[in-house]
Amino acid sequence: MMDNHQVSDNKRLAKNTAALYCRMLLSIAIGLYTTRVVLNTLGAEDYGIYNVVGGIVAMLSFLNAAMSGATSRFMAFELGRADFQRLRNTFSTALLIHAGIALVIFIVAETAGLWFVNAKLVIPADRLAAANWVYQFSILAAMVNVMQVPYNASIIAHEKMTVYAYVEILNVSLKLIIVYLLVIGTFDKLILYGGLTLCICIVIIFVYRGYCRRYFEECRTRLVYDKSILVPMLSFFGWDLYGNMCVTARQQGTNVLLNLFFGPIANAASGIATTVNGTLLGFTYNILMAARPPIIKSYAAGNIPVMLGMINNISKYMLLLVGAILIPILLEMPYIMQLWLKNVPEYTVVFCRLIFISGCIGIVNSAVIAGIHATGRIKLLSLLSGSFFLINLPVIYVFLRLGAPPWMAYIVHGVFVLPALIANCLILNRYVPEFRPWKFLFCNFASAVCVITLSLAVTVGLYYAVPRPSFGRLVLLAVASVVSVGIGTYLFVMNAATRRLCRNYISGIVMKLYPR
Repeated sequence: MMDNHQVSDNKRLAKNTAALYCRMLLSIAIGLYTTRVVLNTLGAEDYGIYNVVGGIVAMLSFLNAAMSGATSRFMAFELGRADFQRLRNTFSTALLIHAGIALVIFIVAETAGLWFVNAKLVIPADRLAAANWVYQFSILAAMVNVMQVPYNASIIAHEKMTVYAYVEILNVSLKLIIVYLLVIGTFDKLILYGGLTLCICIVIIFVYRGYCRRYFEECRTRLVYDKSILVPMLSFFGWDLYGNMCVTARQQGTNVLLNLFFGPIANAASGIATTVNGTLLGFTYNILMAARPPIIKSYAAGNIPVMLGMINNISKYMLLLVGAILIPILLEMPYIMQLWLKNVPEYTVVFCRLIFISGCIGIVNSAVIAGIHATGRIKLLSLLSGSFFLINLPVIYVFLRLGAPPWMAYIVHGVFVLPALIANCLILNRYVPEFRPWKFLFCNFASAVCVITLSLAVTVGLYYAVPRPSFGRLVLLAVASVVSVGIGTYLFVMNAATRRLCRNYISGIVMKLYPR
């Protein structure tokens, strides 16, 4: 039986998830449209240059990603303990650290990074000047984003996820303006796109910062140096740094290898695949964003059963939700890409399919990682899981050197995801003995996989029964996938109590629509 506090947490989580889900739908609609227009306006070569050059700075921003996880974890932990003085000191300490990180990014990007862009990347000579402009814009955007992390961490820790939904409306509106200016602009379109993207970044950051300063007291505090917070935060950061560096190096290193062996066109395909993957799977990470603070707060309060229950449910239902969406998309990927982009760069379809498949396992892995982060003990996580990602690069290089096609890079990505998941489950069990890794994998994960497999069989049958690609077949497959996953989830995944809650919820909706 759930107490009132747990019911309140669940309602807040559901509300935050709904807000982030609406944000995701809006982002998908605008993101897919703007990607198509930008690709057609810039051309495949310039689009590929933008992705690979911007990726150099993204490779440096693993510093930002590491401290983002550390900051949100420590702030949520202090909120769980209701220690508001330490919360203020934590924010202040994080702000000082991020100023140092921004300086490090600037130094590295303007020395080693600048040399790499001009000396090593495969960029046509007549586009090198434009590529350098884009690179400088990307450096500024990375530095501004780094300084914004403590403010975003405050929003996440306070579970004010509806703010993200409202700001996203502004964000996508500005992106539409960018598309319009890009189409009508007479200036070099690659440089124009990079500059306008930086402007959006600055506007959104000031909006978030203004909100935090107005509503969160800790964001208005003076800067304080607190060694008792700085040392554990830097320790967490130091270990998380390696893990984030490996994840970032895998993706951006893959882009560099594709550029060296196949040129900017392969980068265009990779960039589109990464964009689509981030758009379609992004909502699952939004759900995780909403669930992460309650997981950390539950651990801080010593409520381990609630923490583990959230990890189990989030991983299971996120995977099912993604499966229902991705099955028809994977089958109809060539038709969707042709309908969306018209001029589809080579390898785009196969890149997308492979990224989606490995991304599904990554969803479950992310829920387990959230549990490990709650404990604050991430040394083993970073060493083992990070190494699984980093080892991708030499393996990919060997395959490409031997003449393998470019999509082999993403097969290698997928092969290493499952061992990383198993390693992380064992690590969480070490720190939280109540977590049972094999039960988690074979009851939660396996039950979801079985439902998705059954739904795939039904959808594939319809796919071959209607052999001609069309929008009608896409809709038919989407409906079949959602319905079959929904029925399978109700019958084979939900327990009796959850099924009863679903029946009561649906009955309540029916009674409101058709009152007696």
